[in-house]
Amino acid sequence: MRVSKGLQKLLANFVFRDCRLESHPKLAASLVYFAAEDLHLDLVAGVSKIPIPFERRLPSDTLSGMVLKTREAYIVPLVAPQDFHTTAFISRGAIHSLLAVPIGHGSDVVGVLNMYSTEKAFFRSDDIGRIQLLGALIAFIHTAGRNKGLNTEAATRLGKAMSEVRAELGLTQRELAYAAGLHRTALSQWERGRWPPSIGPIYQWCTALGLVAEEDESQVSFLDVTPHLLMLLRDNPGELRNLSPERFEHVIAERIDRMGYDVQLTGATNQRDGGIDLIAIPKIKTIGSFLMAVQIKHHRTNRTTGRAEVDRLLAWKDSPFRVGAMVTNTSFSHDARWLADQANNKAFLRLRDFEDLKRWLQGQFDSEFDWREIPDVISLAPGIIVPVPKGRLANSRDIWSLSGVRMMNDYPEEEQ
Repeated sequence: MRVSKGLQKLLANFVFRDCRLESHPKLAASLVYFAAEDLHLDLVAGVSKIPIPFERRLPSDTLSGMVLKTREAYIVPLVAPQDFHTTAFISRGAIHSLLAVPIGHGSDVVGVLNMYSTEKAFFRSDDIGRIQLLGALIAFIHTAGRNKGLNTEAATRLGKAMSEVRAELGLTQRELAYAAGLHRTALSQWERGRWPPSIGPIYQWCTALGLVAEEDESQVSFLDVTPHLLMLLRDNPGELRNLSPERFEHVIAERIDRMGYDVQLTGATNQRDGGIDLIAIPKIKTIGSFLMAVQIKHHRTNRTTGRAEVDRLLAWKDSPFRVGAMVTNTSFSHDARWLADQANNKAFLRLRDFEDLKRWLQGQFDSEFDWREIPDVISLAPGIIVPVPKGRLANSRDIWSLSGVRMMNDYPEEEQ
């Protein structure tokens, strides 16, 4: 059986524990086998870091054959030769644990997904659900168009699972369709198991949900930060300190994306002092659009972000950027806050610290704390003071599709 390029791409780019399968440092190989008519299992896709040829055909009396028959997933925390379908990996000490998951298509089991780790006891029971979702995607793509009745049942199950992932992310269908570049009505039908999509839209769907990631992806979107990582940080925000500076930047970029901005990391420019780590612009470009510069400071200790860093961001005040935001996972020094509070700086600077990040991780983007720099009143001329309509700003959740900020469709009627 020929190895499928489409399945190969899906397998390589699927995100497992916040990393692509092909790039995961503790995964030696991930192999997909489908059942053949002669009770053997044929390889249809695989990614491996070890230069050892994997078995292209497995007999039914292997562990994979047992998974196919019992319809149960198996975790082997410490691999022994008798547990394995070939001793090639074992003899070189390359594999120490494995996970074998049945690939379900509707109510049928059509294959097995084997994952091999270089670490003992690497796989956990809570990994199985995500890998089963990968298995369902693999089966659906592999058998698309071959059995319409089976595909309908499989599409229903797959749509329900994808809908649950969307709900876990806190996204509406409209928000997800916007992020994926898909039509909301089509997405609704897919989630209900109708109009099963082809491989292209499925890949877009998975990308927007953070289930797959392209290795050379340059623009930040949901795929850069997985739901698993967001849930971990939401429950334990102190874990922000344990992220790498690069991953921390991706988390901040994803949260700003969710606020309603198109976001672009600047890449190499963030290696220089005073460099901008991220630029952003509202997703809906209108007369009120503006360009925002974001500088991101990650600390593994309690070190505060000081006045010198804020001063460097202020250098961009008289530039195309209309807002300069500095985000840190700790706090700001007294001098840094004093500088930001000066009247000639306050309209430009936004300082956001660990307390702000905790709200962002909870999906709270429209708190009054997030627009605290906006004054209550503004003087337009001597003796003419106008109140700023903050009440309306507080109800602006729908001003951008992905913002998590809501604007009511109809304002309350003004009193006569």
